[in-house]
Amino acid sequence: MIVDLQKLKPAELVRQYAIGGEKQFWEYVDQFRHKPLIIDDIAGEREVKSYGNASPLIDCAAERYTLFKYNGTLTFFTTNAEDRNELKSRYGDRIVSRILGMCDPVHVAGKDGRLSR
Repeated sequence: MIVDLQKLKPAELVRQYAIGGEKQFWEYVDQFRHKPLIIDDIAGEREVKSYGNASPLIDCAAERYTLFKYNGTLTFFTTNAEDRNELKSRYGDRIVSRILGMCDPVHVAGKDGRLSR
C-alpha cells in the first residue's frame, strides 16, 4: 500500500496565522484534512495566540483528533520535548490527551546526529 503522507511544521501553522489570521490558518490546515499527516517538531514553534489558545497547533491537533475519531485519519507527531509534562505545560492536558489518544509514543534514544558532524 502506498500512502500520500504529508508533512508540516508547527512553525508554518504559526506563520500562516500571523500573516493571514484565522481565515488563512484554516484554509492552510484544510488542505491536509483527509490525508495522513506528520506534524514535525511540536513544542519547537514560537508561541502566538489563536482563538485565545497559546498556539495554532492546539486548534490543529484538536481538529486532527476529531478526524481520527470519526474517520480514522492518521496524524504522526515528532518532538524534542523531554517528556509529556513539557508538552502539557505548553499545550495543556486536553490537547496532550488527544495527541496520545491518536498516537502510540515511541522514544528514540541516542546521540543527536546533527551535533556529531
